[in-house]
Formats: sequence, C-alpha cells, structure tokens
Amino acid sequence: MGIDIYALIMDWKPAVEAYRAAGGLDFYWDASAQIDFEVERARRRRTPLPWPEVPQVVPFAEEQWAPPGKAFTAAGTFYLELSDHLEPELLARTAPVFDTIYPQKMSDINDLKADSGGPDDFDVLYALRPSSVELMLERIEALPWEAMRAAGEGIELSYMGQAAGHGLDFSQFKGIIDIHVGWLREAAATDRGLLVFWSV
Repeated sequence: MGIDIYALIMDWKPAVEAYRAAGGLDFYWDASAQIDFEVERARRRRTPLPWPEVPQVVPFAEEQWAPPGKAFTAAGTFYLELSDHLEPELLARTAPVFDTIYPQKMSDINDLKADSGGPDDFDVLYALRPSSVELMLERIEALPWEAMRAAGEGIELSYMGQAAGHGLDFSQFKGIIDIHVGWLREAAATDRGLLVFWSV
C-alpha cells in the first residue's frame, strides 16, 4: 500500500467551517468518495458524467500537483540527516522551516484545528492559515541553500530499495522542497491558506 500526498490551496474561512463541521478532514474524503461514486455510476450506465469535467473535490479549495509519497516523505528524512551536518547558526535558520513542513508528530502544525476548535486529524502534515503562509514563505525563501548544499554534499538517502547511486541526493531534495515553495507562493499570492495531508 502506497502513500498519497495531497495539497490544497484553500479559501480559509469556509475551510475552517468545513473542518469544524466534519471534525477533521472527512469534508474532503466524503466529497471525494461522492465524486468517485458518480464517475463509477456513469461508467456502469454508460451515461455522461453529471459535470463537463471532474470538478474540484471541494468548491473552496484548489488541488495542487504533489510528488509521489515515498519521495515526498524521503525529503523529510533527508533533512534529518542533513541537520546533523549543519553548524548551529545554520540549524537555527533551517529548523523553523523543516519542523513545519516535515513535523515529527503528525497534526502538530494545524491551523485548521486551532482556528476551528476541532480535533486533531493525523492525516494532516501541515495546515497554514494565510498569515502563517506568509511567514513560512518568508522563512523558506531566506534559507541559506548554498551553505546547506555544501553541508549535504555526499549525502544520499536510499528509499524504495534503490541501488547505491540512485537514492535521494541534495539536488533531488531541493527539488521536492521547491514544490512546497510553489504551493506557498500560490497561496500567498491569492491570500489563501495551505493544507498538505496524506493517505497511507
């Protein structure tokens, strides 16, 4: 069974209300299941879909492309290895970023929970209200990438059984972090929040 990663750029107020009403992320899973049901029913009946295209799963959120789950989560593990090679002043700059986008405990970084008064949902990797998006974007864009690259030279993380020489290196790690940056930039540009979660 694999890991699927989901990223939603969200209008924050309706997202908070939906999280509160559903007691977590069931607002997304229930809507997704309904779309799957409609698609399968149309296929079986050989009738047109009830919409011209498959719609957004929830109307207040725009789904973003996300990388394969194993590679995505391996980037967090890569950072843990990298952090052992960082000088304290570098670690002080990187830790606030990576403790947010790759928290050690699921649902630790969940502004949906904080703003809704709802429960934990351990599918949440991180959920940021618009003001948190702005802060995280500022921090991640200020990361000392050249110093990090120098510290990470030679680190190669094997995942999914790759042979030596085919694991996650620094360039691939940064490529995955750049995906987070893209989500944050889009959310900040449109004054929306960002929710990243997974299904295992």
